[in-house]
Amino acid sequence: MKYKLMLLIMAVTLVFTLSACGKGEAVLTDTFLSMETLHFERAEDIGQSLNDGIELFGLFDNGDIRRIELNSAVINGVSVTDTDTPGIFNLIVNNEAVPANLSWRIQIIIGNSFAGDVNLSLAPIVNFAYGVESLEDRLYTVQKAVAPLIANYPTFENTAVITASVTNGVVQSQSFTGDQLNITTTGFVRIPDSENRIGIGEIGLNGVFNITVIGQNIADIPTFNINSRVPSVNNDIPIANGIHGGLRAFWNWVFIIPLAWLFASIGGIFGNSFAWGILFGTIILRTLLWPVYAKTNDATLKMQLAQPELQRMQAKYANRKDPASMQKKQMETMAIYKKHGISIFGCLTPLIQMPIFMAMFQVVQRLPISGGMFAERVSRTTMLFGLIDLRGGGWTDWSAIVLSVLVGITMFMVNRLSTKKPSYMKNTGTQVKSAQAVQTERTMKIVMYVMIIFMVFASIQSNALAFYWVVANIYTTGQTLINRKISEKKFLRKQDEAMGVITVKEKKKFFSFGKKD
Repeated sequence: MKYKLMLLIMAVTLVFTLSACGKGEAVLTDTFLSMETLHFERAEDIGQSLNDGIELFGLFDNGDIRRIELNSAVINGVSVTDTDTPGIFNLIVNNEAVPANLSWRIQIIIGNSFAGDVNLSLAPIVNFAYGVESLEDRLYTVQKAVAPLIANYPTFENTAVITASVTNGVVQSQSFTGDQLNITTTGFVRIPDSENRIGIGEIGLNGVFNITVIGQNIADIPTFNINSRVPSVNNDIPIANGIHGGLRAFWNWVFIIPLAWLFASIGGIFGNSFAWGILFGTIILRTLLWPVYAKTNDATLKMQLAQPELQRMQAKYANRKDPASMQKKQMETMAIYKKHGISIFGCLTPLIQMPIFMAMFQVVQRLPISGGMFAERVSRTTMLFGLIDLRGGGWTDWSAIVLSVLVGITMFMVNRLSTKKPSYMKNTGTQVKSAQAVQTERTMKIVMYVMIIFMVFASIQSNALAFYWVVANIYTTGQTLINRKISEKKFLRKQDEAMGVITVKEKKKFFSFGKKD
């Protein structure tokens, strides 16, 4: 009973530790406009363009690129106002989530001609996702250009400079892309992690890149200063191989990257599906860890077999507290442990699994983030016909609530099954419980319920994490049922051994994992 209590306390500690390493509050550091033109032939075209083609992307200090929702003209976020020049208007892009110094205020032209010999040029804009249609692809394209983090240096294959001018009253607008642009980067260096945290390492890039149009004298093209730093405790950063030195590199190369590769490889087989990657990756990983689970199960079985003798020994010394009696009690306890093959190292076996579980907590959240080593292989993050997005989460996401409830239900099933006494143990002396055993069992139940509640609240923040826990819990339930059958055979065989039916040699062979009878 104490052994199970220790396992529960270890599990709760693990969940608290992982949750403490969860998502931090990211700060907006820069914004980038996705816009195809500065010139609109008709005023009514603006509304359609605002809805379809004008987006504001925000760069946060965790390196993430997010789409900042904008509404149609003159409604909370985007507005069009007059200027002193007829036909020229100010397009103001702002949002309550965007500080004033990061908002956009540019000029646009409406109409095709101006009366008289009007000559003027509007300030150009830069679109990092020019011609890219889907929102998901635009997010990824902007990420590769302005926030590649440690996985890549900036790439600009979809970058365009958009210009508009009026010459002798005639409007001209152009888009310059690809070989027409000369993009230079200055001072791009990796930002090292000043705090020696596991699994983070080098966490960003900073520098400046300048854009010019070859053969054109276009002034005022924006110069972009990128300084993206990821908080040390954050699971919103991509998985990458740019970590060097010490424990951080060991953690990254031994745990994070291999697990990410496994899940991404499976996802790539199923059409870059993140959900299938989690499902089959979890099954494969848990199957590979089955020997460790079996060792833990054997240790539990041996402790259950020793309970009658331990209880008799505790009753024997219940009222004897003198040093000599306590010493004899300790010696008899060790003798019982030795008789049943119980070792302190068997109690530490679950610790072998903890680094894997901690790494999985990071992998399932970081794997699909744009700019990561394997992000493209799990780019399809939806499941159940698009109803659930594994990159989602939070109290406003109904799918996150459903998944977190499933986490609670499946976790309750696992704990209920693991704490329920097997049928073959109910007719032994272990059903006679001392007051201490009753109190320990009560404490175990409290710890179990606290852990379940905490895991529900932790999983609601990440659909991917919740889905992983649901799959893992269902697998563990089946694994426990199978091991119960194996344990029952071992228990009956142990009883036969006590009656001299089998030899000590057969006993050792039986308790050795992976050997045939």
